[in-house]
Amino acid sequence: MYKVNDYEKEDFKRITNKDGLNTYFIKVNRIYVEVDKEIYLTCLRSYMKIKYNKEREVANSVQYYSDMDLATSFIFCKNKKFDFVHQIYVSDLARKAVQEIYQLPDQYKNIAICIFLKEMTISETANELNIPVSTVGKRKIKIQQILKNKLKK
Repeated sequence: MYKVNDYEKEDFKRITNKDGLNTYFIKVNRIYVEVDKEIYLTCLRSYMKIKYNKEREVANSVQYYSDMDLATSFIFCKNKKFDFVHQIYVSDLARKAVQEIYQLPDQYKNIAICIFLKEMTISETANELNIPVSTVGKRKIKIQQILKNKLKK
């Protein structure tokens, strides 16, 4: 599902309607998804930069090749795709989760910071905060439920 280089040339579409306004699309999982102009241009420019760098790399190692796209095609892995929309969603969700952790009541916030942000184990958290391991375990479950409900909204 993932590939080293994000997209192929055919994955970008710009459609101009009757009024002269452009609508931008990027192919995600074989379906074209409408995106903002900024996202479209960022992804397209990233693709073009990667392609340009690979073409230069090949040009330095190949004396002559009539079609540079064919010369660089072996570098682009076609079996794997990278989903930018999913990456953006996960990044936004993680940012929101951190904000929600810092808004929790103190009894939950300290445990959440240790477990989810500092990536400590339950026993390490219990030792750090000087509270029983069973309490940390129970509160961790409660924190997960609270965050799940807040992040669903």
